[in-house]
Amino acid sequence: MSDIPGLLVALVLPPLVGYAWLQRFWPEAHPATRMGYGYLVGMLLMVLIFLAGHALGWAFHFVPMVVFLAVIGLLPFLFERRPVPGRPLAVPQRQPGWQVGLWWFFLLLLSLRAGGLLLEDVLRPLYPWDAWMNWAPRAKVWFETAGLAPFVSPEDWGKAGEYTLGNPKAVSYPPLVPLVQAWIAAGIGTWRDNWINLPWFFCGLALLSAFYGQLRMAGMAALPSMLFSYLLFSMPYLDTHIALAGYADLWMSTAVALGLMALANWCLHRSRQQLFMVLFMVLFCLLTKAPGMVWATVLASGLLLALAPVWLRWGLLILFVAAMAALWVRGGIVLNIGDSSVIEISADLIRLPGLGAFPVEYHPVGEYFVKNLLLWDNWHLMGWLLAAFMPFALWQGFRSRHKMPVAWVIFLGMLFLFVVFFFTPHYQSAIDSTTLNRAVFHLVPAAVFYMALVIKDMVGSEKGAQPE
Repeated sequence: MSDIPGLLVALVLPPLVGYAWLQRFWPEAHPATRMGYGYLVGMLLMVLIFLAGHALGWAFHFVPMVVFLAVIGLLPFLFERRPVPGRPLAVPQRQPGWQVGLWWFFLLLLSLRAGGLLLEDVLRPLYPWDAWMNWAPRAKVWFETAGLAPFVSPEDWGKAGEYTLGNPKAVSYPPLVPLVQAWIAAGIGTWRDNWINLPWFFCGLALLSAFYGQLRMAGMAALPSMLFSYLLFSMPYLDTHIALAGYADLWMSTAVALGLMALANWCLHRSRQQLFMVLFMVLFCLLTKAPGMVWATVLASGLLLALAPVWLRWGLLILFVAAMAALWVRGGIVLNIGDSSVIEISADLIRLPGLGAFPVEYHPVGEYFVKNLLLWDNWHLMGWLLAAFMPFALWQGFRSRHKMPVAWVIFLGMLFLFVVFFFTPHYQSAIDSTTLNRAVFHLVPAAVFYMALVIKDMVGSEKGAQPE
């Protein structure tokens, strides 16, 4: 039991720091929004402190990190709190008793599900293959050496102080996930598989909390916001990634969803805090997983569209269509910086920064998408709902001045997944189902939020709904 105080500090301090900053500078946000975003902001700050200390040559020790984080958490209280300009808060309408009862009923169901997932995390040792093969070894080494010891490919391994992994690609994976695990181990003072699983549980809760809060801030009433939150949290694949802690995909999916939700509400209300949250999530994506470079670019492109005037938005979209037409007619596009080719798309090759080059060949793997998304039990009815409703939702989004950037993010994300699995060697991971669902998972919570926004506008909801 002696490790419990350190565990609690490691679990609670980063989200408290994130929440303190959001409470100070985003007071008009729904409390659930601040809790969800506060968790990811706090974990991101902890990771950035890790990386900054490594760049300065400092050894990593838990107590100095705690002191530094605590000071950062106290800083916002040194600033004078000024009224935040914006639209006046609407007085929430009193809900009928049956709606209040249903709201609490679904909250009870979510609580029971969360309780089961918590038990899964605290009773199960580190289990998923990808976790103990690619992520946790770096975390354990960094914890034991009190620093970011270098990892190199097996071919280059040999020097003292260097480490390697069985998967050569994993040595260059972004550091966020292993640093989260190392942080928990440092708080305990030893390596315990089940305790380092706990951030996955809280990441899932952060996604749920931010999802509900942002729906309320978008003007959706309390009960439908809770219903959509239940729809999200009851998906088997989401729950699997909470229970089988250790993969990076839950963090990536949460960052993409929180980035899109902030973008959507920034387009509606022009709150600069939402704009900052998009930028935070872009950085979070970059530090989480190799495809994070793509998802960060997708989110950033949506933000650029949102910032651009209407005429420039359409100009950029027309430019994109023209580029696709040039790719079709001329057989390829090459963008150069100096003499080095940084982006190349042709009928034979795709080369993207950070992801390398892939030979292009069409692979008809549609049947495997149907099996994984529609027929098997990965997503329950979510695959059917998205397949039936998303084309209409995208059409509605591109017709709306406020929804166009959000619809663009969803469309570009779907295009990325289509190209990766239908035109590159990654098609094999669709056939054997090793990566397909994990890649789709990065976009699904964001797509559910977008679907909820479109439905809200179709049926109407509270105008300017605010926290109750």
